[in-house]
Amino acid sequence: MVTTTITVPSGISSADIKPEFFPLPKRGHDRFFGLGRTSYYDLEKSGMIRLVRIRKTGNQRGKVLIPYQAMLDLVHKLNPDLGRGAV
Repeated sequence: MVTTTITVPSGISSADIKPEFFPLPKRGHDRFFGLGRTSYYDLEKSGMIRLVRIRKTGNQRGKVLIPYQAMLDLVHKLNPDLGRGAV
């Protein structure tokens, strides 16, 4: 198992850092947009977002990642009157 440590510069909280991708929640809802697994699969099925799947060659199971920026863009597309700094 690989452990990564990230040092956050002073004056910046970890809540201010937005990931490029975040994992599909195993249960419950994700901490960024409050959606559950089924909602993300439904968004992908409807063509609104594209999930990223990482797995070893030959394996059926792997890790499903959600692109943060794609979700942020979707929120603004569905709510055009939101300011860009609102989310």
